[in-house]
Amino acid sequence: MLCVGKEFEEIEEFMKRCGVAKKVAAGQANDPIDHVGTLCEFLSFLCLVNAKTVRPGEGARIEESDFGDYFVAHFAPYARWCAAQISRYTSEPFYGGLGLLLGYAAMIDA
Repeated sequence: MLCVGKEFEEIEEFMKRCGVAKKVAAGQANDPIDHVGTLCEFLSFLCLVNAKTVRPGEGARIEESDFGDYFVAHFAPYARWCAAQISRYTSEPFYGGLGLLLGYAAMIDA
């Protein structure tokens, strides 16, 4: 599913503010960020920045509340939707388990 609506534009702007942006001029693909793995990676990045194990790039503006804000406003709604779609359309136990795991991750209190 390709998601290029308002919600994903907001996520992309959030990521850019935090110093995570596509570098199309450097050869990176200009693909949309509608993959749940991409959203999980960004959540991990914010977590590592908060733990002070990773430093954001120059010009990045990351607030301490960004992890929780991103989780509640962007990650959790999409992850719940994605988990429901996986559970609905798969008959494979492996993917069913992934759907459950993703659904539980979306319920964590950020």
